Amino acid sequence: MNEMTTEQRAAFEAANSGQAFTAADVGVSVVSVAVVILIFWLAWIAISAYQSLRNPGTNVSDAAGKLVRAVFVVMVAIAVMNLNWDA
Repeated sequence: MNEMTTEQRAAFEAANSGQAFTAADVGVSVVSVAVVILIFWLAWIAISAYQSLRNPGTNVSDAAGKLVRAVFVVMVAIAVMNLNWDA
């Protein structure tokens, strides 16, 4: 993440005076919520892929392909969220 300028940091601290959290804490909270949402989405995809096996004409490779694509999307999203955006 980009560091805040001194003006931005001063405005953040002035708006949150008396609070026990910092801007870094807010960033960690946002990323944590996003990761939890991605994990729930991945679980939903896994359950739907498993349930799709009951349908005629669906084979294991179709369900596994759906799950592998979802795992790849989650891995890329988590990697992007953990990048150091200092430029």
